[in-house]
Amino acid sequence: MSGDNAVAAKPITAHQAVAVVLILTISMDIRVLPLFATQPAEYAGWVAVGVQYLVMLGFFHIFYRLLIAFPGQSFLQIVENIWGKVLARLVVFLYILWLFLMLALSIHMFCARLTLSQYPEQNSITLIGIFALFAVVILGSGIVPVARMARFCLTVLLTVLILLILMWIPSFRLENFMPVTYLDTPNIAVSGLKVLYTGAFSMLILVLGDKIASRDTLRRLSFRGVTLLSVIKLGVVVAALGILGPALIPKIPFAMNTMINSITFSSSLERIDSFMAILFTLADFMFLGIVSFCLLHLLRSLFSLSATTPFLVLLGVSLLFGGYYIGNSFFAVSRLEDVLAYPVSLGMGFGIPLLLYVSGKLRRIV
Repeated sequence: MSGDNAVAAKPITAHQAVAVVLILTISMDIRVLPLFATQPAEYAGWVAVGVQYLVMLGFFHIFYRLLIAFPGQSFLQIVENIWGKVLARLVVFLYILWLFLMLALSIHMFCARLTLSQYPEQNSITLIGIFALFAVVILGSGIVPVARMARFCLTVLLTVLILLILMWIPSFRLENFMPVTYLDTPNIAVSGLKVLYTGAFSMLILVLGDKIASRDTLRRLSFRGVTLLSVIKLGVVVAALGILGPALIPKIPFAMNTMINSITFSSSLERIDSFMAILFTLADFMFLGIVSFCLLHLLRSLFSLSATTPFLVLLGVSLLFGGYYIGNSFFAVSRLEDVLAYPVSLGMGFGIPLLLYVSGKLRRIV
């Protein structure tokens, strides 16, 4: 067996699989959660987090049922069993396009956050090149080391976010949480969908399904993981409302950075923003590495490739140019995310898996 095939054959545990998809969600949440939860829900943004929590629980059940129904099969094979070969190949190709779009958009936005908050003098193409290089380096080690690192990073991130929420409490202004009435229901539903956008990458657990050694505990672990993450997301949104307020959040490019800078507990925390920048950047690297692996894994199954190592350099170059040319400014890319990436991600992350599940149920194979 070749080195590339040997790496690809190694499985990951159920714990690692859940950690992988949750680190993808939290990496996106760091960038967009306060804005998406409070626009248009405003004061009721914290309720929107509860809405997305219920939806996420339902979809993790769907993912679990699909994986249990087709044990050891790739995502392409799962779709083939339900919809046939022709449609399955079209679906996988669409997922490849979606993942590349999200990689290019995310690498641009990750670099924009660093440029605006930490390195205002730095050339964006240099940062994009660094992110693209690290994505390739992470990919070269295979999914098992990446999954182990994702589990560690997730633990650290969740712990640090809990500590941050506790530090933010003294800065809360209670008037920023009111009023909330039944008239906010339509806006809560819209914000709930927008918060759900970051969870669209949880469907990649289906792409990694043939890499998971044991699926029996996936449902229980998913329930725990989604519950803990949603509680922390609720805390972050409450903190954003309490510190910044719904009127100020849309005017700030990266609300989380501003919230971190508001911490003034003691002189020992003066450089907490630098520490958090490093931690958030690590989460960004994990996002790029995991999504890139899933993209190559789909390519492997779609074109029956024996190895994907030769494509690493091509992927790195594509990320470099895609991340740089996807937009000429932060606001242009933000607009692209809102009008294209957000609705497309909801369709790819939740729409297609739901249709697969319903079709499988009707055919009595799921």
